[in-house]
Amino acid sequence: MRSATPEGFEGHCLRCLLRQEVCLCDRLPRVETAVRFVIVRHIVERLRTSNTGRLAALALPNSEILEYGDLEPLDESRLSGPDTWLLYPVPSAAAAPQASPPKRLIVLDGTWRQSRKMFARLDPLRGMPCLALSPGDPSLVRLRRPPREDGMSTLEAIATAVAHLEGEEKARKLLELHDAHVQAVVTLRGYLPS
Repeated sequence: MRSATPEGFEGHCLRCLLRQEVCLCDRLPRVETAVRFVIVRHIVERLRTSNTGRLAALALPNSEILEYGDLEPLDESRLSGPDTWLLYPVPSAAAAPQASPPKRLIVLDGTWRQSRKMFARLDPLRGMPCLALSPGDPSLVRLRRPPREDGMSTLEAIATAVAHLEGEEKARKLLELHDAHVQAVVTLRGYLPS
């Protein structure tokens, strides 16, 4: 089951969208990165309390969210640019950055099905250098069961990319935020996710 924020936002924080009693805004780290993260979020995820792309953008000043699937089409020219890579598990993805790491990293934010569709439909993504990550820690509690061994939430994938590109210390703050988010949603649901 996935959480959705009620239309009126009654009892919810308007920034993190969680209920006021588990709001994470006072625990949001500020993680400065050299890499700019461009999060392409599927429109269905915009108001989901289980969405972690929103939290990543709140914690990363050098980031932005672009909406995909809205009534107004995404301006695909915003995805292209020098030294722009895609964070996505394609078979030809680079295991490590080449001589120079990316300046921008495009991150698809949605379910695996939504992400696959975005990857297939957004022309600038095909042919873009990719950064693939090692599988996430299987012992981590997650809100959604990944359909693949290397599946991660958006926030977890960004944290792993930050560790790879800029060091473990910066990534640790994002992973702590991931854990706090999972705990908050689990507290609201009253049970552990399957």
